[in-house]
Amino acid sequence: MIPGGRRVPPPAPNAAPGGSTDTSGGDPAPPAAITPPAASEGWLWPATGRLTSLFGPRHPLGIDISMVVGTPLGAAASGQVVFVGGSTCCSYGYHVIIDHGDGMETLYAHLSDVYVESGQWVGAGAVIGTSGNTGYSTGPHLHFEIRKNGRYQDPLGYLP
Repeated sequence: MIPGGRRVPPPAPNAAPGGSTDTSGGDPAPPAAITPPAASEGWLWPATGRLTSLFGPRHPLGIDISMVVGTPLGAAASGQVVFVGGSTCCSYGYHVIIDHGDGMETLYAHLSDVYVESGQWVGAGAVIGTSGNTGYSTGPHLHFEIRKNGRYQDPLGYLP
């Protein structure tokens, strides 16, 4: 394994939510797509939790959503995964970036597990990983960003 790399388990066909079709005793398969609240213009909440930091002058990059480690995280919209990486020690920890086209990107940070690979296409709500406490983090949560043409946007302006 490459230092700092992450082993991505293969997706399980027709896995039940929160379940696994893997009976080999190996890594569990990622859970099936979560069912977040209804979309507003195609956007979905990546997970359910308590908002602990809102977008603004003190937190100008995105929002933080508190949740237990291992909570399944869904893609906020369909798109292509353009980055998977990071480390347990620094900054965002393990994180994923998805390009949604038209200059729109989302970032999901502090993950404990990642179930996607760079270059992979994902649908809205597809589970991309699980929440964690990696990187510069004071507790288990998801740091979530939306960027338009490289500029940080308030995710609450897009999410239903």
